Amino acid sequence: MTFRSALAALACVALLPVAALAATPRWTYTTNGISFQRVTSLGTLMVSSDDALRVINPADGSVLWERKDLAKFKECNFDELENTPYGMLDIGEGMGGTRRHVEVIDLQTGKAKWDSEKLPILSSTGQIQVAHKRMLVIFGMAKKGNKPMTVAVDTETGEIKWQQERLFEKPLQLFEVKGSGRMFKRMSIAGNQPAAFPDENSMVVWLSEDGPIKIDLETGNKVWACAGLKGKTPAALNYGFCGMLSAEGVIYVPYEKSLQAIDAASGALKWAKEKDFRGRPCQMMIVQQGIVVRGASFMDGDKPKGKPFIDVLNPATGESVWKKPFKDLEDATSFDVDGDRVYICADNEMHAVALADGTDQIIAKFKFKEGEVPSALTLRDGGFLLTSSQSLLKLSQGGKEEWRAYYAAPGQAGWIKIVTTAVVMATNAAAAGSAYDRAQRYGGTQTYYVSGNPELSRRFKATTSGVDFRYILTSVEDGGKKRPGLVKVAKADGKIVSSVGLGDKTPEYEVDEVEGILYFKKSDGVIEAYAM
Repeated sequence: MTFRSALAALACVALLPVAALAATPRWTYTTNGISFQRVTSLGTLMVSSDDALRVINPADGSVLWERKDLAKFKECNFDELENTPYGMLDIGEGMGGTRRHVEVIDLQTGKAKWDSEKLPILSSTGQIQVAHKRMLVIFGMAKKGNKPMTVAVDTETGEIKWQQERLFEKPLQLFEVKGSGRMFKRMSIAGNQPAAFPDENSMVVWLSEDGPIKIDLETGNKVWACAGLKGKTPAALNYGFCGMLSAEGVIYVPYEKSLQAIDAASGALKWAKEKDFRGRPCQMMIVQQGIVVRGASFMDGDKPKGKPFIDVLNPATGESVWKKPFKDLEDATSFDVDGDRVYICADNEMHAVALADGTDQIIAKFKFKEGEVPSALTLRDGGFLLTSSQSLLKLSQGGKEEWRAYYAAPGQAGWIKIVTTAVVMATNAAAAGSAYDRAQRYGGTQTYYVSGNPELSRRFKATTSGVDFRYILTSVEDGGKKRPGLVKVAKADGKIVSSVGLGDKTPEYEVDEVEGILYFKKSDGVIEAYAM
């Protein structure tokens, strides 16, 4: 097939309804009153229903274990302990579930590894994993005195390593956890800045208006609090900020429309002048020429505020290394760096910007269907892949279009409104997560802890396979009718690998991207598993 005919064939795929290639479920699980489902770190499926909390075998749908003492368990009370075979349950007992305790379970058996009986806290408002220390730093309310407390425990045994009551003067910034009920809500530190680790024995967190603080991981003592940022609202990931970046004894911290460098030893600000960016810092990367920073507009109440920007800063002073600021970037994607240039798309143009001086070269112009704009740019197969919620576009290194694919959003008005918003948010979150992951590779001391579990190790090694595909909500032919569905699209060529119809209602589903399995909650009591 010629290049031209291949493009024509792909265009036809985009214009016609997609056939549901994986219409037959691998298995069906039936229970009563499903409240949530969740893929665990071991690749099993956790299902909470009216009569029990269960974990399902992804191969055949059989029940691996069940806990009838945890009937109607809420999603908000389960915390996954990443890169471990464990989960943390925040369990309520008594009238209204007001008597609470924490239990860490083995996800293979459902049995308790340890609980909070010997801990000085009642329940958890979130935790930070310190993987290289095999440690959990848990935040919660003290059993005595009802004051906030921080306690560090061994992940495997729950043994207390240290506890502190005076790390914070100001209240922690907490967010409502997904799955909270209307009457009783669980709040957590999740959604704040992830911790930065300037060395093996310390971490820097920013969870309150005390400013970033440095904690000695051996003792739990507060080493310093950054007075220069005291009183500032913590720059949470939930607010669209990128994560802090640790490198060579310096912590680079985003906040408001600014960025600061904090000396990791003393907590003092290193830059004399406060930055005044056009928008909110949402992506950072250290390169040879300095710190690449991308910013975006943000919502202030119900009004947009700020403008997108990109700049390269001198790490020593915080000043731009470019003589002239780069042009406005409306509808900008995430950026990526290759050699001495940073690549970014904005205003339907692909820019190659010299890191040394900000010189801009437009290497491609394009336009997505239905007014879509790309949200992410990644280096791939010697070129660039641009993606939005419904489109993929592959450009060569020189900016030549190699292929494109477009899968229209489902037609039902209410369905499309909810789903499209969710997909856009997921896409943006993925882009931000990728940027954070890359930033953390510089100077970070975190290591993955897999507890010698062979399945966990296998899945960790296989996670790279998930980056080769995108899952897109579109219309598929299901039972001779055009219905909303999910398609798995290869990033190598934009073609559909598999698809599943999801019915006419707003779907509830989980995708295990490592194994390529879709778990579709067909009704309140039925889950179908499809190979994708």
